[in-house]
Amino acid sequence: LIQPQAGALQSFSAKVPTIRGPVSVALDRTDSFKLTVLIPGNTTAEIRLPTDREDTEVTLDGERVETTVADGSVVIENVGTGFHIIEMR
Repeated sequence: LIQPQAGALQSFSAKVPTIRGPVSVALDRTDSFKLTVLIPGNTTAEIRLPTDREDTEVTLDGERVETTVADGSVVIENVGTGFHIIEMR
């Protein structure tokens, strides 16, 4: 599960070691909401982004993706291994 909790920060980055390799995230909210993630090999991730809108448009690597909304978050399921850019408008 990747669920950034940035609070008042406009940007941050973090790296967390896991048994499969490091998970890296970087958030930039200066112009829009942009999250970059690196998911280690042979794994998938659920990514939750904070929102209070049902009509939020989310793209994963430039392609619009289907999402669900749960508990004040937009949920993207089964994001695969590799480097990804997620943007929310």
